[in-house]
Formats: sequence, C-alpha cells, structure tokens
Amino acid sequence: ATGAHSLEYGYIGEHIRSLRVVSADGDIVDLDREGKEPWAADVWDLLKDNRQLLAQAKPKCRRNGSGYNVYPILASDGGNLAELMAGAEGTLAIVTQARLGLVDVPAVKGLLQVNFDSLGKMARAVPLILEHKPSACELMDGGLLSLAREAYSQYRHILPDGVAASLLVEMTGNSSGEVAEKLRQLRLMVEGLPAEKGCIGTHEIIESDEQAKVWEARKAAVPLLFRNKSASQTGAGVEGMAGDPARRAG
Repeated sequence: ATGAHSLEYGYIGEHIRSLRVVSADGDIVDLDREGKEPWAADVWDLLKDNRQLLAQAKPKCRRNGSGYNVYPILASDGGNLAELMAGAEGTLAIVTQARLGLVDVPAVKGLLQVNFDSLGKMARAVPLILEHKPSACELMDGGLLSLAREAYSQYRHILPDGVAASLLVEMTGNSSGEVAEKLRQLRLMVEGLPAEKGCIGTHEIIESDEQAKVWEARKAAVPLLFRNKSASQTGAGVEGMAGDPARRAG
C-alpha cells in the first residue's frame, strides 16, 4: 500500500517495525526487521541463489506492486521478513498484530493545480515536476473532472473545467514562507515549459480548508467511474500499475 503521499513516505512496508503472524501450519511467529526468526534462514536460502536474476527483473521505479516484496530481504542479506509480509495479502501468513513507525505531520502544506490540454503534455511534464520533490503529485483527467463537477456541485469552484488533465502537486515545509517559495519556484518552472510539455494554467491553493476540499473531491470522484452505465462503462481491471516517469509519453 502507498497512497497519494507515497512520494514523501514510500510504502507502508518501510514503516513496519514488527509483526505477529499466524503461519500456514498454525504457528504464531513474531517477525521483526532483524531476521532472527527461524523462517529467515530458509527464505534467504531460497532467494540467494537467484539473486542475480531477481536483480535483473527488478522494476526500474520506486513504486513496485509486482509480486512479493523480496528486495528488502536481498538488501539486508536475509533479514526484513516483516517487510516481506506487507503486500502479501495473507498468502504467506495472516497478520494479527503490527507495530508501526510514525512520521511527523508537515507543519505547512500548499497545493498547486497544474492544468494541461493533453495527457501527453502532462506526462512529459511530470519528471520535471518530480525534480522539485513534491510530497504528492496526483492526476485527475478530463473525464474524471467532468463526472465530479456534474455529481458534486460543492466542488465545482475548485475543479477546473475544459482541461484534459489536472495535476495536484503538494509541497510541504516548516513555515508558510518556505512553502510559498517552493510553490513559486514550481509554478515558474511549469509555466515556462516549452509547448510540447507546457501547461495551460496553474492555481495555488494555500488555505488548508480549500486543500482538504480538493483532496475530498478527488477521493469522491474516483468511484463515479464505476457508476457509469453507458456502453463504454469502465470495467474492473488492473489497479495501481506503476512505471518509470522518465519513460513518459512521446
């Protein structure tokens, strides 16, 4: 699991400190990040002989939802079984208790809506936006925006109309001045991009209440895709795919 702020905080697995799990044969086992439990040696023996093959198959992007989370085990030379369980969805063991690490809540947040007249331009702009280290960079495409504007009148004033794509880019910092400067630098960059990756407008959202409404609007809009009863109704498929942002649309 990741979420909208995975750019800042990564996977949930990275924040697991220990787990209590029930194995397939009914044993109750405590797992931590040190790899001291009996399973650790067996898992390491299973993986180490295929280390080179696994390294070649590793996706070249930070977000990876493919298969079991074996790479932290390889990185720790045999430990990290607790992190292996994250994303296994109960197929390796059933988690009954979890101890998690916490992160500090940012003192100040700010949003920049960046609007585009094509998905291709948006895709080409994303790697440059990521260079500014946002804590979130979320997309609402034109179809989703239209559905949300029609269904939720309370969000119409914050959802752009007539655009092909709108990115919600969040910046955080320790003070209002720091966040304002980050937003200013980001806005200057995106507004100065060449035509093939250029935006058609930006909008800063500073007030926390307005930011919350934008995130609420996006969360409320996604289920609308599955309520469309037309012939082109969206069907369930593969969700949460990831790719290298550098391999953007041509």
